[in-house]
Amino acid sequence: MERRARALIEKAALVSVIVVAMMVLPTSAAQGVEGGLAGWGQGWGSSNPIQHVLLISVDGLHQSDLEWYIHTYPESELAALVQGGMEYTNAHTPVPSDSYPATIALMTGGNPGVTGIYYDDAYDQSVLPAGTTTCDGQATGATVTYDSPDDINVSALDAGQGIPGLAENPALIMDMTSNPQTVLNASTFPVNPTTCEPIWPHQYLQVNTIFDVAKAAGLRTAWADKHPVYEILNG
Repeated sequence: MERRARALIEKAALVSVIVVAMMVLPTSAAQGVEGGLAGWGQGWGSSNPIQHVLLISVDGLHQSDLEWYIHTYPESELAALVQGGMEYTNAHTPVPSDSYPATIALMTGGNPGVTGIYYDDAYDQSVLPAGTTTCDGQATGATVTYDSPDDINVSALDAGQGIPGLAENPALIMDMTSNPQTVLNASTFPVNPTTCEPIWPHQYLQVNTIFDVAKAAGLRTAWADKHPVYEILNG
């Protein structure tokens, strides 16, 4: 099913990350905008435009949780982010709500009906089951699971990369590969009935992401997440 609608998604995605994210300027830029990001127009489109956007996604964090934390810890980094940026209090989770569709919503500005991502584990009538190697004449319809079971070693903290000494020194997790595809088992992915090849997460997502928009504008992007399958954000 074609789900691109690129012009609409590009606009929605850009607005989503800037409004929902905690926005941070580098020190030099912040000094050039009176009051930091006290007003949207002061940063966006002015002679001192926003130069960096930081998006922090926290599972299960509600507006009331954020308000309590800032009230209780007014000197915290999180309080500083909110006070120096713009707080958006009318965000809603997609339905059904879970880590995967919620993250995709933040990164694309689209709901599951647009992105096609309804849940970490869902059913898709257009694909073949994982492990299918003979596709001619096969009836389509299979479960699509993009989660930790897709790691080459689901029991390993590094997903099976094999980082030496990780058990003794968990800080070595920072040596994780920047190419998550190398620690994913493609045989666990649903299969494209046309090509008879596994569908990687980034191939399954048929709309662009905020990273696509940023890179198309010549900007640099980076993202870190809890599972290698979040390479879906490559778009």
